[in-house]
Amino acid sequence: DSHLTFIGPVEIRGGSGSSAAAGSPPLVASGLGLNPGQKIFVEFPVMVNVNTLPGTVIDNSAYVTSYDWPVPISSATSLTVSEPGARRIYVDAAATAGANDGSSWEDAYTSLQDALLDGGNGSEIWVAAGVYYPDVGTGQTADDPDTTFHLRSGVAVFGGFAGSESSLNERDPVANVTVLSGDIDGNDTAECSSGSDAEHIKGTNSAHVVTGSGMPASTILDGFTIRGGDAGSTATVQKGGGMLNQQGSPTLANLIFCGNRADGSGGGMHNSQGSSPRLDNVTFQENEALDGGGMSNDAASPVLNGVVFNGNRAYYGGGIFNSNSAINIDEAIFDANVAVW
Repeated sequence: DSHLTFIGPVEIRGGSGSSAAAGSPPLVASGLGLNPGQKIFVEFPVMVNVNTLPGTVIDNSAYVTSYDWPVPISSATSLTVSEPGARRIYVDAAATAGANDGSSWEDAYTSLQDALLDGGNGSEIWVAAGVYYPDVGTGQTADDPDTTFHLRSGVAVFGGFAGSESSLNERDPVANVTVLSGDIDGNDTAECSSGSDAEHIKGTNSAHVVTGSGMPASTILDGFTIRGGDAGSTATVQKGGGMLNQQGSPTLANLIFCGNRADGSGGGMHNSQGSSPRLDNVTFQENEALDGGGMSNDAASPVLNGVVFNGNRAYYGGGIFNSNSAINIDEAIFDANVAVW
């Protein structure tokens, strides 16, 4: 998803879902509430994504999806990609009375996905205590196991806020538990914080609660509990139930991965394809997988500092399973992990 700015006369022709029949005159922008200079959220089924450079011109072969219907761009239309500016964005699941535009705690987004769409390089997203699901937000499909919190390049996401703080050092992730949950259909039988494990997962869960693939070290996730991810038999990638990093090296701190599972590798986290995330003060608790109940690494080089692996289970490597990987570990605790092989 990117922001677009209309920089010239805009003609939007009827497409699927619109009232215009094929071959009819174009619908003018004003009829849809769109004006030159206005920014909207769009999706492109062409080679344009969140990493597209600002200033890129989208030619008339592109199709714009404005919310829920595709709009062919006419030959008279010129669009450029505009990166959202760096700013602080607020998220609070309980902020239902405000404008929900992310501009303040009172007007916070109620969905983390909406904040991720809005955050440009250098932005900070502050998230208040509560439970957040990846299938909730603009463009998401309810109960879709492919939904994931895909981190944004250069965006720092911080949890652990009460919802009134004005500085980062006021937050308390221990007191203000902020959960990213894969239990998208809401029927898991327990929460990992109550001492259960991945066996509590029931029904449909997100295959990867968080995805850090392709992200640099300037991408930060800090102050969350990540639970209920299920990279099971129906997942495209049966690895990384809690978090999947492929060619991704985000900075991760003050996190708890608990009660996640994978049919393949890395119940809590899977790192591969040259990934080298840095983990500080991160706990892997009661996750399970075939290889690497807590974490699996394949051609990866994560840096672990103050990391705890407790009560994770796997066939190979209860705590960690490594393949063709070089791991730097400083001050780690491995306790009560089980490998049945």
